Amino acid sequence: MNGFKSFLIAAAVSMLPMPVNAQSLMERYNLVGQWNIEPSLCGLDSETFLEIRPDQLFFMYSGCDINKQYEQGYEIVLELTCFGEGEEWDSRAILGEGDGGIISMYMDDFELFYEPCFKR
Repeated sequence: MNGFKSFLIAAAVSMLPMPVNAQSLMERYNLVGQWNIEPSLCGLDSETFLEIRPDQLFFMYSGCDINKQYEQGYEIVLELTCFGEGEEWDSRAILGEGDGGIISMYMDDFELFYEPCFKR
């Protein structure tokens, strides 16, 4: 009888959902990496620099933790907690796709267009 109980327990455990290594939208859409408004400045200290990580954004003087990311139509919406120069604030960014691998980012009443710093 003990063998049957073990079989039932094993069967029940096998039906539990397995953890899935969730991929961020930044990874899914191949956005992780370095970007710049002016591609000739890639690799240099530049005020037009953007680094996208799966769960963070970094600019020259500030950074943001991505608290929530979701698709809205053809755009990606990022709910952010940003920090820099001793301050912290909440923000929202909307990423869209432009021509030729360019992304648009609308954040804090500005829309900027970034080009990748490497071939995708």
